[in-house]
Amino acid sequence: MTIAIVQGEEADLPEVAGLFAAAFRDDPVIAVMIPGERNRLQRLTKVFLSELRTGAMAGGAVDLARREDDGRLVGAAAWESPDRKTSSWAKVRELPRVVSAVGLRHLPQTLRTLDVFAKSRPDHAHWYLVDIVVGEEARGLGIGSRLLNHRLEVVDEAGLPAYLEATTLGSQRLYERFGFTAKEWLHMTESDYPVTMYREIPEG
Repeated sequence: MTIAIVQGEEADLPEVAGLFAAAFRDDPVIAVMIPGERNRLQRLTKVFLSELRTGAMAGGAVDLARREDDGRLVGAAAWESPDRKTSSWAKVRELPRVVSAVGLRHLPQTLRTLDVFAKSRPDHAHWYLVDIVVGEEARGLGIGSRLLNHRLEVVDEAGLPAYLEATTLGSQRLYERFGFTAKEWLHMTESDYPVTMYREIPEG
């Protein structure tokens, strides 16, 4: 399978959101944020689409891994840059989508969880890896590593640190191979995940 890493555009976001939803459907941290099984994939897709529109696409990058033979999306990574600024109107516009996906009953819990994430982020300039996934058909082929390398080269050239939250031990170990160090356990699940991870500015 030959893969090309390309820059995502606004028109790609529904497809990317669907890939994220499928990959994170059973993720324990996402389950805390967005509980319930009813129409789960549809609801998660709405949330990820809103997140992409007001986050990485508003200021940052959405990197896509596509098969060169048929253009099929097999992986994606969403990053927020240090200068991301989302307008108040954009947030208001996306609010109905989020409420319909989460549900009024679960909305306070979701907002509390998001607040914990926001307060855990560094207060200085950094690139933030919001989400990264590889489709089931393409796992084990090194696509996740290619996506990480692609954006981290840009981050390193800018002389900036990077930050993320790992939701499983497996993802934590992957990020450690790219220079991220575990910092703070947020204790949202029985396994104490997620854990915040930070990558220092490379020397030289």
